[in-house]
Amino acid sequence: MKNLLDKIFPTLSDELIIVISLIIGLLVTASLILFLVKKISPKTNISELAARTRSWWIMAGMFIGAVFISYNISYFFLAFLSFIAFRELYSVLGFREADRGALFYWLSPFNIIWLTLPGMEHSSSSFR
Repeated sequence: MKNLLDKIFPTLSDELIIVISLIIGLLVTASLILFLVKKISPKTNISELAARTRSWWIMAGMFIGAVFISYNISYFFLAFLSFIAFRELYSVLGFREADRGALFYWLSPFNIIWLTLPGMEHSSSSFR
């Protein structure tokens, strides 16, 4: 598979090919498990898991597409996914009002973008 990906996308690093392969492998495994559970026990309600797996496929596809387009675009997309995940976490766990500001700063997409800019690896105010 690595040889095929090297021919199709010669600019991708070996590490990125491994990560993409792991993501796709995990999603295929999860989809197969859901399929088998539905076939073995049709009355089992796994509609929420199926919906989540579909959304994971969409997010993974969009992120992999962003990586193929440009590494810089993938940074912004990763920040966007982090923001969406933070919003979901925020709504599910019900943080106190005092915690919300600090959590938003630490998990902010802008902080991720700032840390991924060239030359800014250790200059964020969160490391001072």
